[in-house]
Amino acid sequence: MSLSLPQWPHAVTLDEALQMVITARQQYHTVHTQVQQLREAWASQYATLLQDEALHKQTVHQVEATLRALAVAIYQSTDRKEIAPGVKVREMTRLIYDPQEALT
Repeated sequence: MSLSLPQWPHAVTLDEALQMVITARQQYHTVHTQVQQLREAWASQYATLLQDEALHKQTVHQVEATLRALAVAIYQSTDRKEIAPGVKVREMTRLIYDPQEALT
């Protein structure tokens, strides 16, 4: 199956344009279906690895949240922004507003 966009050196009729759309959609659907089948087969073959990845991702989020909470607590009690190597507190101003009201 080749990838080539239609070249239109001449005016295209409505019927020709419709046929090109139908053909392009059919070709896309065929390829898309094949890709989906391959993705499903890959996911099935590597299900354990994908589960491990999800578990490790969740663990990273949890331990990062714990570190973040500890860093904030230390900052609040000491006013030090550099908590540990690679751990710094950054203060930011957040504007709280109603976007709809801001547009009026």
